[in-house]
Amino acid sequence: MNILENWIIELLEKPIEEFNDKYRSETIVMDELHALPLSRKQEHFVNASYVSDDVLYKLHEKIRNCSCENSIWESTVYFLVHPLPAKIAHDLIDRLIATVGMAHTRQVDEIQWRLATFLKEALNPLISERYEDERFSDDQFRKILKTYKYNNEYESILYMLESRLASSDEKEAIYLAAVEEEKGRINERQHQRDSDSSSNHPEDD
Repeated sequence: MNILENWIIELLEKPIEEFNDKYRSETIVMDELHALPLSRKQEHFVNASYVSDDVLYKLHEKIRNCSCENSIWESTVYFLVHPLPAKIAHDLIDRLIATVGMAHTRQVDEIQWRLATFLKEALNPLISERYEDERFSDDQFRKILKTYKYNNEYESILYMLESRLASSDEKEAIYLAAVEEEKGRINERQHQRDSDSSSNHPEDD
């Protein structure tokens, strides 16, 4: 039984004015979805949280540019067991709707990469997959680390991988080398700050 899909179908039968009045905040929608038997039994999770593209497109059309739109999409994407259709996702990103919810879930690659340009939560699964999943080569993992080496979130990326299990010894070696290199960069920056501070505040004779 597709519980989430049935919940959306019931919404679609109601006037949009009722949507806007009832679902003013994400918390209200989340509370309502949490009350449904969506994830109490893991074996039923997939069927309960599956929603057909047809129903998702109807929802997208009905609530687009309405005041309830962000609240409904931010909540719904957390419970979907599959990614949003790319066309819907691109439109939501264009208007900065439900970007946080999508970033905390796994969307199709083109959407995940787009979200990763401005939300690190979307980047983390792309990097961890290349570390943990044997379908990705050692070189693919090396390249993605190199790409984000000078990103402001690089240190948190390395910290995120600390609790993950590499799919090869080479990936683990690449990761450990990156950690050591980053420690060296941090120490060097700290040393430079200390030197600058000393030169700006010379001791009195």
